[in-house]
Amino acid sequence: MKFIYRMLYRSLENKSLSIRRAAARNGVARSSLTNRLNGIPEKRKAYENQQRVSSYTEARLSAWIRQMDMKGHAPTPKQTREMVTILFRRAGDTAPLE
Repeated sequence: MKFIYRMLYRSLENKSLSIRRAAARNGVARSSLTNRLNGIPEKRKAYENQQRVSSYTEARLSAWIRQMDMKGHAPTPKQTREMVTILFRRAGDTAPLE
């Protein structure tokens, strides 16, 4: 998605496209494009600092689950919680999972 926005920014800077036309041609909501141009982040990014699981930790956890699944050993919920605890501890978060 970042690539699409970068490409759209260039088109808009060159005045070759209007915001409405750029959004329509690239399948992006006009309001989303307008928000990005005005410096408003995606909702997911805006609230990331309020989440206990960072995008990085979530990506690592997802990769581990896919890797285990490809080996034919999909992790159980208990194993997943244990992996989350390990990742949290590595990041300095020692609070127990709820």
